[in-house]
Amino acid sequence: MKKTEGHLVISAYGAKTDNFDSFPLWMKSELKMRLTNYLNAPLTNESPNETSISYFEKHFEEYLNGDQFPLEAKLDITEREYLEMID
Repeated sequence: MKKTEGHLVISAYGAKTDNFDSFPLWMKSELKMRLTNYLNAPLTNESPNETSISYFEKHFEEYLNGDQFPLEAKLDITEREYLEMID
């Protein structure tokens, strides 16, 4: 594929929900179990920009190992803080 020309089309849709309970069950489970740092919006926007390509490049070895994406992203908080956050 190195010399094969091609095109990539990405289509996405976003919408605002009323609350966390309106999320599909599979998404709530993923957020609560594997991706807890996505449960709340960040308070500031000081982190560097991360694109899907830069994320994939950083984690290419994990991809080759067959890890599930997105990779686990858990908050470093106590169980009590976590329960208060999702309540």
